[in-house]
Amino acid sequence: MDAPAADVEPPHQDDKAETAPADVKARLAAAVAQGRAPAEADVALAHQLLGNAAVVLLLAGKADQLPQAPGIDAQGTYKVVVYARRRFAQGVTDPGHAFIGLEGPGQDHVYGFHPRAAGPRAMAPGGVPGQVLVDKDQVGAGVRMEETAVTKAQFDAAQARALKLVGAAPKYDFWGWNCVDFVADVAAAGGVAVAAGNFAGVADPEVMSDQIGDKMQAAAAPGDEPKQSGER
Repeated sequence: MDAPAADVEPPHQDDKAETAPADVKARLAAAVAQGRAPAEADVALAHQLLGNAAVVLLLAGKADQLPQAPGIDAQGTYKVVVYARRRFAQGVTDPGHAFIGLEGPGQDHVYGFHPRAAGPRAMAPGGVPGQVLVDKDQVGAGVRMEETAVTKAQFDAAQARALKLVGAAPKYDFWGWNCVDFVADVAAAGGVAVAAGNFAGVADPEVMSDQIGDKMQAAAAPGDEPKQSGER
């Protein structure tokens, strides 16, 4: 529900070592292990070379859970990825957010639905003008994710729905159709049922994040507490 951050200046491309996926992975993992914030340029490059799911795992200190060759799948696997973040995960002004990723061979899309108006105005009864944005910059601290493998036909249907909503620019209604509803809508177009979760009848990214966390907890080994992205 929050506006995307400013573009990050990419790292220098004249050093081949800096652009190697293994090196970027190592730098992010080292920063997290040392308790310091990774360089923004490294995070941006990791999105490009390793994929969004890998960035979430690395920022959560879970480099050991990455596949041997992380990155955008070129072998034919298609995925719908639901992302959710609790309120205040990134500071006292963070209202929480839900967004969706569509990943396939050579494709890595992340979409989120936002109000054009910022702050309390976004909660106006009856809604405000909305916009669908590329939300790759939202994949970071405090984000939980859930991946679902889909067929190419399902992927194409979800992508078509997302692009239709990009062009339609529907009204953003905090109380009726917000970022969580957008995620559920696009996922449903791809045949993926998402428990939108709600609080007092309003679709809530915090509830969605907790639901994903519950699934992570159920799937974790005894004593292995699941972490949020960025948790140390």
